[in-house]
Amino acid sequence: MKTKLITLIITVLSLGRLGAQPSNDGSVNVESVDIFFAVAEKLMAGETVGQEQWDQLTSSPGYAIICNHFGNRLITDCIELAYDDRLADQRESIFAEEEDDWRMFVAAIVGNLYDMRGHWDEIKQFRADFDFDGLKDKSVVYLKEFLIHPVDSLVKFQCVNFLCFDWNGRKLDMGITMDLNLAYSKTEEGLVRFLAHEMFHEYRSHFVNNWLVNSDPALYGLSLLQNEGIADLVDKDTPEGPVEDPSIPQVVVEMYMDAFRNTPSILREFDQNTVQYLNGHLDDDEYGSRVLDLINFDGHANGHYMTRLIQREGFMPELLSDVGDPLVFARAYNKAAEAAGEYVFSREFMEHIENAVNSFYN
Repeated sequence: MKTKLITLIITVLSLGRLGAQPSNDGSVNVESVDIFFAVAEKLMAGETVGQEQWDQLTSSPGYAIICNHFGNRLITDCIELAYDDRLADQRESIFAEEEDDWRMFVAAIVGNLYDMRGHWDEIKQFRADFDFDGLKDKSVVYLKEFLIHPVDSLVKFQCVNFLCFDWNGRKLDMGITMDLNLAYSKTEEGLVRFLAHEMFHEYRSHFVNNWLVNSDPALYGLSLLQNEGIADLVDKDTPEGPVEDPSIPQVVVEMYMDAFRNTPSILREFDQNTVQYLNGHLDDDEYGSRVLDLINFDGHANGHYMTRLIQREGFMPELLSDVGDPLVFARAYNKAAEAAGEYVFSREFMEHIENAVNSFYN
């Protein structure tokens, strides 16, 4: 599997933490959805969409976030491919050429948009009837209950912008987006939990010392695992949850599940690389590179394995005692792994991260 495809799939999965914080006004915006319906119906009627209407769509709150990340052309081209039947041959060629990495990503977007045509009236009715604003209080309550003893003032529902793109949600530079078709496919509880997942990332950001995490590859790797591992407990009930998107190619699903199942051996290698570094057999660059190579999918697969083990063995209080401290996370994992007879981080590894934290603060 080529690196570009992995990067694309990670972008799809990770709802990435990419810098600027989204709006925290607690609103739910569906403006992009309404403009999208008008554009799509015009295309399905065989009409041409003018530049002014395209500009209105790409500058609307949800699409502005996506366009800032992926560019306007990807969005407009995919919508045209999905809804303008004069482009049916091009659409079919996109679906037929999945061996090309970029086309696999485009096919996932076009496939999701085209799928909406099969339940067009129902999804428009969902947009009209669903209590989007009511999600706010329910998501706040759900996350507070999950966290056990949260700092209430930091549990905030961010602005969420609904749109129609691929079957996903994302937290990007300018804010959070969520696909309407994905929302339509979920139960109300599933949607509440999905958004609580997003809220968790923002909540955790208040407790993470990024200078500390970035000071050592072991702490950085643990922080990735902790971040997505805990977040996936918020809304995923099965190991397959992060790759349940039907548009994700089966080869990527298999890679993800292999990474999940192989977590103990991956953690062992993470540990061994750290010890080799401590013994002078790896330089700083090689050590950091190996850690990043080991932890794929932005930490989802291996992090979820670890947090599920911690949950199963009854160590959730330890896990949630400090959701931003990778040392706390490693200790909670070791307790669970020892109880379950699974791989436990070595004494050398644990001493290294403890020393790294102590050295940073002293």
